[in-house]
Amino acid sequence: MIEEAYVTFETAKLLRNKGFNEITSKSYPVFDNDKFIEDIPCPTLQMAMQWLRKMYQIFIQIVPSDGLTKFRATIYYNNTDFIQCNWYFNTPEEVIEDTIKYCLEHLI
Repeated sequence: MIEEAYVTFETAKLLRNKGFNEITSKSYPVFDNDKFIEDIPCPTLQMAMQWLRKMYQIFIQIVPSDGLTKFRATIYYNNTDFIQCNWYFNTPEEVIEDTIKYCLEHLI
């Protein structure tokens, strides 16, 4: 069975801080001293990529490397610029998560 991959708690916080406020089927509860404070929306990786594309014109392309055993990303932004990411991961989900986080921290 194929399951959806969701962003991590850290990436969900970054997304919210950058304006992500979409309705999601999953959320992360936030507590302070055992007291519930809020829920942070937790999108799927695909939903986060789509949001980056629509809101900031950032398109993430996953590129297989090393005979499909490693994956890396290319980031296209501002309709003309691109970044060839030279970090490699074992799964597409890992590289997508890391690339979303990179975009939130460095491009927005």
